[in-house]
Parts: sequence; C-alpha cells; structure tokens
Amino acid sequence: MLWPYREARRIISQLRGRKDAILETGFGPSGPPHIGTYGEIIRTNFVALALKDLGYRPRIISFLDDLDGLRKVPEGFPTWLSDYLGRPVCEIPDPFECCESFSKHMHKLLVKMVDDAGARCEYRFSSEEYASGTFNDAIEAVMHNVELLKRLVVPMLSPEVGARWFPFFAKCENCGKLYTTRVTSVDIDSETVDYVCDGEFGAVRGCGHHGTTSYLNGAGKLPWRVDWPARWFALHVDYEIHGKDLIESASLGKRIVSSVFMRPPILTMTYELFLDADGRKISKSKGFAIDPTLWLKYGTRDSLHLMLYKKPKQAKRLDISRMPSYVNEAFGVAADYYRRRDEFGQPGKRHPYEILTLLAPPDSDPGRMDFATLCNLVAALGERNPDVIKRYALKLAEQVNSDDSGYDVRSADSGLVDELVRKAIMFADDIIATRSAEVELSDNELEAVRSFVSYLRSGEFTGEEIQTRVFTLAREFSISQPRMFQILYALILNQRQGPRLGYFIPILGQNKTADRIEASLAKFGLRD
Repeated sequence: MLWPYREARRIISQLRGRKDAILETGFGPSGPPHIGTYGEIIRTNFVALALKDLGYRPRIISFLDDLDGLRKVPEGFPTWLSDYLGRPVCEIPDPFECCESFSKHMHKLLVKMVDDAGARCEYRFSSEEYASGTFNDAIEAVMHNVELLKRLVVPMLSPEVGARWFPFFAKCENCGKLYTTRVTSVDIDSETVDYVCDGEFGAVRGCGHHGTTSYLNGAGKLPWRVDWPARWFALHVDYEIHGKDLIESASLGKRIVSSVFMRPPILTMTYELFLDADGRKISKSKGFAIDPTLWLKYGTRDSLHLMLYKKPKQAKRLDISRMPSYVNEAFGVAADYYRRRDEFGQPGKRHPYEILTLLAPPDSDPGRMDFATLCNLVAALGERNPDVIKRYALKLAEQVNSDDSGYDVRSADSGLVDELVRKAIMFADDIIATRSAEVELSDNELEAVRSFVSYLRSGEFTGEEIQTRVFTLAREFSISQPRMFQILYALILNQRQGPRLGYFIPILGQNKTADRIEASLAKFGLRD
C-alpha cells in the first residue's frame, strides 16, 4: 500500500464514522516559502487525495502565522526592515510594494507555487482568526490552566526563558511588539491581563510600557508551543504532517490538547528534514533555502513531486547539481506506469506516478529521454540554439530507444521536448559550466589520449567499438580502466564522471569529441 493510503487509513480509523476530515499544514510568512513549506502542502495533498479516492471529504487548511514577530531580516531583503524587528509580519510593509503587507507578499508566493502544481488548500491567517474570536475558547482554557501549562512547557525551555514564560503574549499598545511583553497578572472576570514591555527578542528590546489589555479577539497571541495545539482545537484538525525538528513540540501539543482543551489528540506524521548539498538543514532565515522555483528552473514537476513522495521519513540532500538524475528517475516511474496502467486506476489501487501527478496523469505517455546525457551534450557542444539542440535531442532519443532503455522522444509531447531542451541549456550554463576538473597527465597518459583522438578521426565507429577502444587503450598503456575514463570525462565534459562514452560520443560526434579533447589539452597546456 502506498504511504498516502496508509496515512489515509490511519485517519479513517479515527474519524468515528465521519466522512469529513480536516488536514492542516503551517507556514511562517517571515520569509519566502521554500521547499519544506511546499513539500508539506504537496504531501498533505497526497494524503487528501487518498482519502478522497476512498470516498471521504478531506479539507486542507494552510495556516499562516502572520502574527509572528519578524526575528531577523531575511537574506537579500532591504535593511530598512530592521526597523520592524519584533513586529508581527502582518503589520510590516511589503518590501516589494505589490501587496498590503510583508506577510501577504509571502502568501502570494506560496499561492502561486501551490496553484502552479495543481494542488488544493484553503488559507487561514493567524491575525484574522485571532481577531474574529476563533481562538477565544482556546485562550479561555489556557487562562484557566496557566499552572498546568507551565508544568508542561517550562521544562523544555532555558532557565532564563522559563523564569518569565507565560502562555500568552499581550501586544504592546505603545510599540506594537508581541514577544517583548511579559504578563504580570490575569483578571479572569474582566478577561484582561496586565503586562510590561520589558523583554528582549533577539536584538529587539521592549519599550518599558506598562498596560492592561483584553486577552481575547486579537489583543495578543499564544506562544508557539501553545498556539499550535490551539489551532488543532479551534479548527477541528484531524491530521498534520510536520518535520522531525518538531517532534517534541508535537508531542507536547498532543498533551496540551488532551489536558487543557479536553479533546483527543490529532494524528501526525513526521518527515525527515531537507538538507542542502553540504548537509545543512534548509532554512529561509539562514540564506540557503531551496524553493520550488529554483528546482523547476532545471527539473520537471514530476521530479520534484517524486523527491517529495519517496521515503518521506528519510533525510534528503537536495543537490541541484544532481538535478538531471532526479529527472531521469521520474521518467523511469512514468515509464513503468504507462507500461502497466491497466493494472491501476482504481480507488485504493494506484501507481506512484498517479500520486506524483495528484491523480491526474496525462491521458497518453508524454515521452521521455535521458536528461542527464542531454545536459552533458549541451555542455560539450558549446551550442545554445534551441533548434540545434533539439536535433541532437532527437538523435539522443534514437540512441536511447535502440538500447531498449527508453522511448523515442519524437513520439513525445512537443512541449515536453522544448521544456527539456530549455532546461538543459540553463543547467549547462549555470551548473556544469562552473565545474572544474583539472587534469595532470603523465607522458604515458598523454600518449594514450592522443592515440584516442587519432582513433576518433580515423573512421566511423559504433558505440560498442568506441567503448571497447577505451578499454584497449587502458590495457595497452598500462593505465587503470577507472583512471582512463576519468581522464576522458575531464577532457570531454570537465567533470570526473559521466555517461557511457560509447553511448555519448556517437551522439556528440567523433570529430566534435576529438576537437573538445584537443581544446582541453590546450587549456591545460598539454597540447603539442
């Protein structure tokens, strides 16, 4: 059973006969949405579609915490935003001057990502929900259980934070900040709190104002560890997917739902974190986030969704330099579906490709090609005319088809071919062109390379003959086979590995390959 259906079955077991289910996902609009934000919505869509396929009525709520205070100026944003640190992001001007606030601009970016994918969700804003009274019942329960909440939450905090922690932030009526205030007393009868704005929030300090304010209807906000379960309670949430970094917060939230809000805890699923090429957690605040727009600059939508679908409980290192291999893998999944689709297409019996396409696969096979080789081909050709590249792409597809490992791209959707050619050109220019694989050759290795160039210029050979010739040269010149191939990849593609040479060179052309090798030798000062 595909994992979205396993999750759907878990949810159904908790619905107690209900047909409606509410699935939530969250977004902190203090910076642009990245692939983690997008991934939560798409994965939640996978589960929602499984529920719908099984006869249920799921709704997805994407909750934007726009009352969250701006902690730091995001990388690449104007420095004047530092004047608004600590203020709710819904009250900060849009630095791009196209939306009514900072948070609305981030919401606009998220909506475009989701809509472009064909996914579905409804958006709720913290500022609107608090102001409209949606959270009032939750806040009342919190104010009646302050000591219980302190016993649950304070042990998770540092001694400094725990000493002043209270399960509510009043919004300072003087400076407008939230996280610099400290509640000093509560009056349940009048539904108010006394507070002082004397705290620190990163580099931001409170203004010192003392005040009294209502704790209802948006005059303040619950802190994150209480706000999250309050959403589950107030919005009647049944299920949420979250990252591994929130396991403790989710566990705490379930305890709060049970002991403070007196409701059964919701079901959750934990996914592993996304890492960048260096193994760092992807973060919009630290300047190394990857957003779907960047992914789709070089890769296909199917490859992005495959990455999100595969083993969600396994950490994924997102290395843009490996994009062609992601695309090839997605083509492989599509190929399997179109070969076997008569076995699928029934509720509860779906192929992974149907999930990747949100249960809307193309009616006919759009075709595929070896995108990794196409990218290398573009880099080796030095050609950027799309029409010329397309002719090579067709030649590549013929070679793939002759090896019985793919489909002839001439039968593919022309839009897909144009997309792959365009993206291969960008990948060659932006990624492959930045690679460096300098080569130091011994006299013996240089002689072997020259012999290979002479061989390529001496006649027309099949791919198998070319591949065999590389092995023969390695043996004749007493060079290890891996070393011989590493040398040729560096000279032809400026990288240490690549496609099978007997497959690649006939497509590039023997003379063009020889020219490429000679140009590299000259660049490295190794040519006669």
